[in-house]
This record gives sequence, C-alpha cells and structure tokens, in this order.
Amino acid sequence: MARPGVSYLSDGFDRGDRNMAVKTGDGADNVLSGTADADTIDGLGGDDRLIGRAGDDLLDGGAGRDKLFGGDGSDTLTGGADDDIYVVTDLFDTIVELDGGGTDRVAATVDFTLGDFVERLSFRGSADLDGTGNALDNRIYGNVGANILDGGAGNDVLRGGDGNDTLIGGLGDDRLAGGAGADTMTGGDGNDYYDVDDVGDAVTETAGGGVDTIRTLVGGSLAAEVEIMILAGAAELGASGNDLDNVITGNNAANTIYGGAGDDRLSGRGGLDYLDGQDGADVMIGGTGSDVYVVDDAGDVVIEGAGGGEGDHVLSSISYVLGAEVESLTLTGTADIDATGNARGNSIDGNDGDNRIFALDGTDTIDAGAGDDLIDGGDGGDYMTGGAGADIFVASARSEGGSGADAITDFEVGVDRIDVSSFGFRSLGDIPAISGAADAELQFNDISYLVLIGVDSASLTAADFIFAV
Repeated sequence: MARPGVSYLSDGFDRGDRNMAVKTGDGADNVLSGTADADTIDGLGGDDRLIGRAGDDLLDGGAGRDKLFGGDGSDTLTGGADDDIYVVTDLFDTIVELDGGGTDRVAATVDFTLGDFVERLSFRGSADLDGTGNALDNRIYGNVGANILDGGAGNDVLRGGDGNDTLIGGLGDDRLAGGAGADTMTGGDGNDYYDVDDVGDAVTETAGGGVDTIRTLVGGSLAAEVEIMILAGAAELGASGNDLDNVITGNNAANTIYGGAGDDRLSGRGGLDYLDGQDGADVMIGGTGSDVYVVDDAGDVVIEGAGGGEGDHVLSSISYVLGAEVESLTLTGTADIDATGNARGNSIDGNDGDNRIFALDGTDTIDAGAGDDLIDGGDGGDYMTGGAGADIFVASARSEGGSGADAITDFEVGVDRIDVSSFGFRSLGDIPAISGAADAELQFNDISYLVLIGVDSASLTAADFIFAV
C-alpha cells in the first residue's frame, strides 16, 4: 500500500539498453528503483528514496531530505540540499555533497571515509569495519564488530558500540565512547572527553593535548596527560590521579580517591568517601556522608559544608587545625606535631610523638597516644586520655565553661602533671578543693572542675601540678 503523498515510479526511460533505467522524480516524495544495470535516477524536489540495486548507478536526490541506496556496484550518490542519508554497501561507492547541503549521514556495511561536507557515519552489520572522518564536526558510530574510528579534524563524537574498538579523536575537542568491550581511545589535540565503561578500556593522551576528561563507570587510575575524572553510576568506585593537577569528582556512592602528585581537587559528593590528595597542595571536598580526609601538606584544604554528614575525619601527618563542620582528627606517623579542634565536639587522637592538642570549644574526647604530650581540652566537659609518656593536662577557666567537669582517664601520679597556672595558683594550698578517694575531684572555681578517674586525691602532691610563677 502506497504512503499518502508518495509517488512510486518504476518504469523510467529507455536510453539504448532495455535494462538500464533513467528515472526522474516529479517533485513530490518519490520512491525510485533502478535495475540490475547502471541506472541514472534523479529525485528532484521532495523527500525521496532512491534505490540503485545492482550496477554502477548515479543517484541524485535533489532538494529535500533524501535517502539513497546504492546497492551493489560502484555507485555515485549525490544528496543535494537538505539532510540526506546514504546507504553504502560497496567499497567503491562515492558520496557527493555540497557545502551547506544540510546535515548528512552515511550508513555503511563496508569501510568508509567521509568525503567533504558529510557530517555523520554509522556502521551496520557485524563486520570489523573502519571509519574515518573529515574536517567537519563528525559523529561516527561503530557496530557490534571491532571498529577503528578516526575522527580527523573537527570536534567529533566517536562511539564504538560492541566489540574491542579503537577510537582516534584527532584534532579538535572530541568525545570518545568505546561502548561494550575493551576499547582503546586516543584523543589527540584539543579538550577531549572519554566515556569509560569497561576495566579493559585504555585511554592515551599526548602531552599538551588540551584539558581532557574521563567519565568512568568502573573507576581506576587516571591516564597520563588527562586532567579530569568523573565517577559515574551508582557503584562504589575507586580512583587515582596522575602527576598533573587533577580534578576528580566522585558519585553518590562510597568512593576512595587518591590525587597522586600535583595540586589536586577531590570531591566526594554523596556517600562515605575516603579522599587522599597525596603529594601537592590539595583541596578535598567531602560532600554529604561521613568522609575521611588524608592531609600531608601544609597547603592541603578540607572543605565540609553545613549538613555535610556527621563523623567526618581528618588523618594528618602534619600539624593541623580542624576546619568547621569536621568532627574528628587523628595525627599519624611519629613526628612531634600539633592538633587543634574547632567549636564542635571533637574526637582527637595523637600519634606516638610528643603532641600538643588543643580541643577548643565543645565536649571533646582526646587520646594523645604515646609520647610526652600537652593536652588542653578547652571549653566544655572533655574526656582526656594521655596515653604512655609524661603528659601535661592544661586546666583553665575555659576548659569547662559551665557544661560539665573535665575528666582524665589515665592520670599517673608522679609522672603526669596538671597545669593550673592560668588560675594564678602558686601552690597546692591555693586550689579551692581537692577530694575523693576513688576518683579525685579538683575544684578550681565555681564552674571549673577536673576529675582524675581512678586516682586517690590523697596521693596528689605539688609535684603533680604546674603552678603560676
């Protein structure tokens, strides 16, 4: 049954060979079919379908959005004005397009190189086919076979489809997506964008080849000379940067991200993320969820927004001051370094070096670890453990602030000391009250108290305190 508004013309004009057709459309939307020999078919105006069949045919769509099927033989297909589709099934088919002739597409079952003024190429079937673009901004799509797609110049989009494909962006800002299979993608010059969805995918970039991006569903290590990585999908993924200044962004699952060398920017987004900038001065942004940050450079910056999740934790091998909205800090390594909290209730752990720990405001929990440490709980009722070593606990008017007594869990008489100099006390007798046999309680003023858990107050002497001079 004929489509409304479409003319089906099949007889043509005899030009000396009874099997050769010379056919011309009537300006409407025509379907014109050739013969087994060399035919000449001209669609004129309208959205035409021209079918050459066998033979070396000449098909000219004219004006309109035409679809040209060369069929068998070495055919010459001319689309004319508007957006045309060419179906190519022979290696020797030729496409003729003029500048400004619309956005045109070739659908091929053989290897094909786009000629001038044709923008798009897609492959059909399952053969391992090769496609090459031109100087335009091309879109080249593979099939289920192993394709080699080369965009040439221009800002191209290359999609491999199934199979182990090779994609080459060439000049321009290209987007390369290998699809299923273990694909090899090379962007070339320009700012290129890679879609990676298989652990076997490989990305190659040249030095100075623009600012390049990998969007990945599988994570992994950032290829050399690629600056940006985006973790996509919903899986828990890991990512590692390279020697450049990288920008790595996680997804909403739990990600583990390492920056590598360079001054990197790591963003966890949602989920319980682990962010380690490694070498360089790095910026780490956790997003929502309880995140862990590894700090090893004085230039490292940790950013947590309000409502970004409770239980955020910094692991630092250098002296560090907790930023706002981060709750926990652990000093790593063995160096003699300092830790400073914030206005929240912090959990602060020292390392095996001689640490100075300043908890500031909030109800804090402090474990200084081994070493001869100085611990200042700041405002709030703090819970302090000195660990091994001769530790100094600082008592001051601001160390309680009316919100509960401070407590020391492991005060060792004759080894550890309590610094009460900020109250102006010059001797043991200046302390207003010291009492308690099981747990010694020291009262410094009406609002400042300190409890020594497991210590008999009668065992305390002046040697256990640091007084004002």
